[in-house]
Amino acid sequence: IIRFCKCFELELSEAMKKSKHLRSKLDSSSNDKYTQKAKKYDCDSSSLFWLIEQKFSIYSKEDGKTSPFQSKILTKTTLRRALQRSLDFSFHTSTYIIDFLTMVATKLDKALQDDGVDPSLDNLLHQFEEDADVLLSDSTKTQGNDAAVQRFKDRYPTIVDFLEEYIDIFCKPIYLSTEEHNRHHKPIISIADVLVLMPHMKDRFYSISSSDVLSPNKLSITVGLFQRETSEGVIEKGTCSSYLKSLSPGTYFDARIVKSSFRCPSDPTFPVVLIGGGTGIAPFMAFMEERAAEFDTYAQYARWHFYYGCRTKNEFLYRDKIEKWSKDGVITSHIAYSREADEPKTYVQDLLEEDVENVVELLLCKNTHVMICGNASMASSCRKTIISLLRSHGHMSTISAEHLLSTMSLKKR
Repeated sequence: IIRFCKCFELELSEAMKKSKHLRSKLDSSSNDKYTQKAKKYDCDSSSLFWLIEQKFSIYSKEDGKTSPFQSKILTKTTLRRALQRSLDFSFHTSTYIIDFLTMVATKLDKALQDDGVDPSLDNLLHQFEEDADVLLSDSTKTQGNDAAVQRFKDRYPTIVDFLEEYIDIFCKPIYLSTEEHNRHHKPIISIADVLVLMPHMKDRFYSISSSDVLSPNKLSITVGLFQRETSEGVIEKGTCSSYLKSLSPGTYFDARIVKSSFRCPSDPTFPVVLIGGGTGIAPFMAFMEERAAEFDTYAQYARWHFYYGCRTKNEFLYRDKIEKWSKDGVITSHIAYSREADEPKTYVQDLLEEDVENVVELLLCKNTHVMICGNASMASSCRKTIISLLRSHGHMSTISAEHLLSTMSLKKR
């Protein structure tokens, strides 16, 4: 948020200078904390940090008439709140990339019709032309250019990366300081131009990894921190996972709980097969914790098999608990490592094949519940493996195996 606002520091500072109302409000507030924030983020204007906490409005001008811009998420809110909770910084779709580049290119073309552009910007202008031309060509618009779009996203994972690269073109005056061009002494694009195009942030959903029975007043989630280096050498970070990682204990943030039918059977005599990978272990932790807490009270109980895959032993989440529950007989665990040094690559579906007799026996039991949690490709691979095992060891046709799984799904098993 601060990096984004710093790109428009000149515009926001000018807004402060022109508004007596804003200056009087700032003068009456405690300016110490904003001065400290400015030093922390190497920002010239402490008023910037105060300004983004104030409510703002966007107005559009058409046919000489000015009217408020109609947007639920950009009305009666502060700039910080809008950027933190409602708008997405990422260049997710080619449509958004092309719309954004069309807007800035159009404004740039209009500005370049006049003479007097600072010659020190020639190389940066040429670089932008190369970035934009390949995506704004007619053939790209009509046919799509996945490689060009991906290259752009790898170079600029977020709009902040783009604005920081081209801040001298789009967020600062590009004309030489002469009387002739005084009227051009404002940036080519405004913060409002960018805000109205930014896509709405989508909700991120995470499975709850704590039991509401054992911990009714405490909720935990298991989140994988997304971070990668793109083909252009830029570090791309996950929006929500990075935000959650940055929070300190005691910090409040917006969240909601969505009801789910993803639950284990309440009858302990029903066999259960849990299949997960990575952070897909999350909901299973709640199920296994409840079973472990009640395990000694069961007069009869069925087997629970837990098939789990991760890259290395160091990435085995909740390893101590899983090993203890396995030792105590609460579950039977089967663990696969796909990137462990000096060990063959093993995936969850390999575990199912290795334990084929148990898997098929459990699948043919009328009360068995099979639960899979993880990425879509892992779930799809496991389904194909299960069908293959039912054919080879359950003596079923492909159609019969598919029908069995469909029937189990309809019965929420």
